[in-house]
Amino acid sequence: MFMSFEDAAPSSNEITEYDRDHTTLYICLLDRQARGQDWRTTARAFFGLDAEQEPDRARTVYDSHLARATALQSVPSFAMMQRMAAYL
Repeated sequence: MFMSFEDAAPSSNEITEYDRDHTTLYICLLDRQARGQDWRTTARAFFGLDAEQEPDRARTVYDSHLARATALQSVPSFAMMQRMAAYL
């Protein structure tokens, strides 16, 4: 079962409830990107989206959430959680 998600992650300057609910997802996306994982594999694993069946939607969802995760790296509390995740 996959976590529910919106096709577009928030773009607010503030951390939203959606962001708090999806912090683990964001950290996993950043980790997989750093490890060179293909976006299509990640879209299937975390969003349940098949890039062959829904290429535009899969790419949009993946890009939106990865962009949000990247933006949140400048937020101290998120950056701390990201560093701590390596020890879990």
